[in-house]
Amino acid sequence: MANRKVYDKKYQIVKKTKENMQNLGTYKKEFEPTIRRYADVRIQYDSLNKSIAKSLKNSDDIPASYFKSVDNLQKQLLVLEDTLGLTPKGLKTLQRHGLETKKVSMLEKALSGGI
Repeated sequence: MANRKVYDKKYQIVKKTKENMQNLGTYKKEFEPTIRRYADVRIQYDSLNKSIAKSLKNSDDIPASYFKSVDNLQKQLLVLEDTLGLTPKGLKTLQRHGLETKKVSMLEKALSGGI
């Protein structure tokens, strides 16, 4: 049952990420593996945060390694969000470099039969 929950959550993250990218005009099929990786990291991050919150609620000690893991996952998420254009910096980069369509000269159009 737990695997089904994880799968459903991953599906929802992937779906929402695609919707966000489509709304920004940055979605391309080539991003699929990165979107799935982003969903995996988000699930790990959310799970770790729930564990920490549960430990705090029960007044348990939290190992320092948890905080290192949270920091590492946050960094991974930020890199993936930049890559997908989900941050202002990432969006600017994609618009400037990654999503520009190649300008076709009149000669190229004529040679390809486009004129």
